[in-house]
This record gives sequence, structure tokens and C-alpha cells, in this order.
Amino acid sequence: MSTIKTNTLTGVTTADVINITTGSTTTVLQTGIAKVLINGTLLSGANTINSSMNISSVTDNGTGDAQLNFTTSFANLHYVGLGLDTYGNKTMASDLGSTDSSEHGTGLIDVNMYNNDPTAGSLSRVDVPYNYGFLGDLA
Repeated sequence: MSTIKTNTLTGVTTADVINITTGSTTTVLQTGIAKVLINGTLLSGANTINSSMNISSVTDNGTGDAQLNFTTSFANLHYVGLGLDTYGNKTMASDLGSTDSSEHGTGLIDVNMYNNDPTAGSLSRVDVPYNYGFLGDLA
């Protein structure tokens, strides 16, 4: 097995396109890399960022409602968000943005965290620890 050590990779045809081929499948490397990551906790006014990448700040908009502000914006609104909210053994649900431009922009996204307990009868916003990642093209 060989080892490649480098600080920079540059595409031959297009500088920022690096293709990875496994068998007969080719993938553009940048497409599969997360551009934003955050592990945080939103608890009763105590907004804590435990670790993050490309997050400039988090705005607490109330119980179970936070706005993630990106350091470097996405190129367009077609980025993908993945999330997980956890709190003990509770089942949680997330709402990552909406069609409202004040909640989903190239430089921010509003996230809502819900208690998804079927015994509660309905979803209610709750402050909980969260983990989110976003993929897409940066500006």
C-alpha cells in the first residue's frame, strides 16, 4: 500500500473538482464533504457551542428555536442539512429551515427542536443538545 502526503489537491481539468472512482462509480470529492458542522446545546437561555466548523454564531430565538449563522455562506439555497437532537432516552425531531427566506438563507438557517413523544399528543418545542451537518457548495 502507498501513502500520499500533501497539503493541496488540485483538479487537472477544473482546479476545484477532484474525482474519486471506486469500481465503476465516480464521485466528486467536494460534494460529499460537510461544509458546516455543529455540536451544541440549547438549554434555557444557555446557548453552548461544544464544537463547530464554519459557524460564526448561534442565535437563541426562544425555546427549541435557534438560528445557525455560517462563517462562509453557501453558493445557493440548495444545500442539504442533516440533524440529530438528543436528550436522555427521548425521541426528538428537527425542522431544519423552511421556505421563509428569513429562516433559510445562504448564510443562515433556522432550526427547531421538538419533543417527538407520541404520548404527549403533539409536537412541542424543547431546548436540547443537538448535532447538525450541512453539505453543498460554498460561495
